Amino acid sequence: MSINILSSPWYLGVVAFASILPDIDHPKSILGRVLFPISKYINRKYGHRTITHSAFFTVMMVMIANLIFKDPDMVSLFAIGYCSHLFLDMITIQGVPLFYPFMRNSFVLPGDRSFRISTGNIRQEGMFFSVMILSALWLQPLMKSGFWTQYNRTFATTVHLVSEFHKTDDLLRVDWTIKDGIEKKQGWGWCVEASENKVVLLDSSLHFKVLDNSEVFIEQVLPSHTDLDLIFRAKRFENIDVDSLNRMVNGKLIKEMKVNCNNDFVLWNEKLKKTNLKYVRDLEFESLDIEYRTERFEFRPSPRIEGLKKKITSYQKKERLDQQRYEREIRKLEKLEMELENEKDLYKRDKLRDQIREAENVKEVKEYSHEIAELKINISELKDDDRIRKTEKKLDFETKLLEKRPRETRFSGTVEFIFIA
Repeated sequence: MSINILSSPWYLGVVAFASILPDIDHPKSILGRVLFPISKYINRKYGHRTITHSAFFTVMMVMIANLIFKDPDMVSLFAIGYCSHLFLDMITIQGVPLFYPFMRNSFVLPGDRSFRISTGNIRQEGMFFSVMILSALWLQPLMKSGFWTQYNRTFATTVHLVSEFHKTDDLLRVDWTIKDGIEKKQGWGWCVEASENKVVLLDSSLHFKVLDNSEVFIEQVLPSHTDLDLIFRAKRFENIDVDSLNRMVNGKLIKEMKVNCNNDFVLWNEKLKKTNLKYVRDLEFESLDIEYRTERFEFRPSPRIEGLKKKITSYQKKERLDQQRYEREIRKLEKLEMELENEKDLYKRDKLRDQIREAENVKEVKEYSHEIAELKINISELKDDDRIRKTEKKLDFETKLLEKRPRETRFSGTVEFIFIA
């Protein structure tokens, strides 16, 4: 039952008390002398080896023990101690009435009377007592470790280690011996996984060591119980950053870990997108610095605006040139009129009059204010259209820029931690 009776004096006390409790119906027994009034009452009412040696009374005592003791192992030891008394009484000639008070038939082992012990026979009881004492001394490791643990320690193979690992609730210490080529190695560790071909251990510095039959020859794996608890705790994480992930796994023993990431990350100098790890510790994840170059927004106004501006400049230039021509011709006319006033020669005066008449036909300056105003209105309309188009294009540009911008590195997955308590 994987209970070490020798691990606690309370265990020995419970077994000893339960093993003599059935004889409370005998006033001269050890317990009968201590509890004489109760023993005398039971003896007078039922007699010796009756009610207290029945299966019914045994079940009732175990139920009472279950109410008294909160430790399941104590209840089991109480039941074992009590039943051991009934079993040893069954190998006597008288036997015990297991189904009392419903049936008074005695149950005996074995059926042949000559092989059973006679109660009160000093020689037979002395021999039996000696055998039991010697057996107790010789089987002391068995009582300490339990039958199956001692059996598995005797053979100390991976098959027996697997049996012990899956049977026990506490942490196993494994002393191992392997052959790596011609070199023989020894050590110890706490067992966290065992199979017929591979054993995973934690050494004294809490680093994982794997004994793999495909790589080395496992000579011996000797298990022993530590009374420590081996605890596995699984945890799921979603959409966490690299700092949170490192804080979660830093310094922890990990049985298995599955990691997925939206970006590339670095683990042990290796660039990864996802990974599946088993039996690791001291993990340090790193996120990659992603180069991101911001594009510059550019907008080209309508080319018609420049064309219209050139037309306005052309009109303004024509107006300026016409004005200059008009002013030159006016000055020329004024000059001719002055020469006419001062001229005395008739022939020259006639000639000056002809020139004045020709100069008086000077064309007036043509104004392009109407055309320029219309062009300016067209330019204003085109600029309004450009502003609208620029706003729409800039919004579209910023939207696409956000889509291209790299997302922050995030991790999701599951991890199963190992704790020793």
